Amino acid sequence: IRPRLLRQQLQPILDRLDAGISADAYVGDLTHFQRFLVELVKAIVAGCRLITLRDVSTFISDSELSRLHQILRRCAKEGISFLYLGFHYEELTRICDRTALFSNGRITKVLEHEAMTLPIIDSYDSMVRRQLHRQQSREERPPVLRVEGLSGGAVEGLSFSVAPGECVVLQDLQNRVFKDLIQLLHGEIPMEAGRIWLDGTLYVPDRDRRIAVVRERPDRSMIFPQMSCLDNVGITLDHRLPELWRSAQVQKGLRRACAEVLGDEVFQHLPEHLSVRQKYDLVYQRVLLQNPKVVFCVQPFQGADLEMRIHIWELLEQLLKKGAALVILAINLADSLSLASRLIRIRQGAPPEVYEQAEFARIPFSAPWLDLYR
Repeated sequence: IRPRLLRQQLQPILDRLDAGISADAYVGDLTHFQRFLVELVKAIVAGCRLITLRDVSTFISDSELSRLHQILRRCAKEGISFLYLGFHYEELTRICDRTALFSNGRITKVLEHEAMTLPIIDSYDSMVRRQLHRQQSREERPPVLRVEGLSGGAVEGLSFSVAPGECVVLQDLQNRVFKDLIQLLHGEIPMEAGRIWLDGTLYVPDRDRRIAVVRERPDRSMIFPQMSCLDNVGITLDHRLPELWRSAQVQKGLRRACAEVLGDEVFQHLPEHLSVRQKYDLVYQRVLLQNPKVVFCVQPFQGADLEMRIHIWELLEQLLKKGAALVILAINLADSLSLASRLIRIRQGAPPEVYEQAEFARIPFSAPWLDLYR
């Protein structure tokens, strides 16, 4: 192995793509976006003429996505083809020369770039407009959660507040903060600075049932296959029903109540045999029964197709209607912004950018529903 020769061969490729990466850099020190570029360079160096990309916007920010599109166009001019798989039609229209709509294993329609206009689904559009009006007319209430100068792990001086029935979106522009933020709230890593108030009192980080967390892809990350569906629903309910696990009568009552929402057929199967939609319903019903003051949702729309995005949107709206304070942790703002009354963009080493709903129109990127705020 001749590192000097390899460096001389690799660095010109990195520079040509404007990757901003040194050939001597360690992968552990790179951002998620830079690691993605390394994978792209590997394919180019290997001589691949067709490269498939899947759901890219779920782990890189909007500004990085724009940079990636510039790189893809540069590579396309050099003869490399790309197959771009994604769930957001709005994202595909920004980069693709041709878009095929895929449903139930078949391509139903192919749109050329010049004709890439798709009628907005009426139900989704009306939902967004309804939520926008609700947030605008929402009665101002004192914050239920207030974070001031929180630091620990990758979190640096984070401050925000959220009131009951309000949705705040935290956008991590570098995809480094969310894991440490959740661990800070749970007391899994120490707070280096800052204070947290929950429901008017100083909060000591712990696994407090007043705070709920819905993780990425909850159909995979929050379903316990070794437990029954009833146990999956009630696992965070014993603080409200202490006798739940001792009383068969209480469990029957819980099942009857949940069957009215989820359908009785859900409880006739093992969790692993449920559909993706049923698993999402199971997790969100668990959170609703937990009745938390604050719900943190980590990239709730990740990996969801249009139909599922609409359903997840409705589940999040249920939390808001019940009075929960909702904090969405997002990398890409598609869909999440349509629920928000405030956006906070976080970047390490820089002060956060705060946008109230009235200021959404000046956010420097293109996203679905942004025209509603103009």
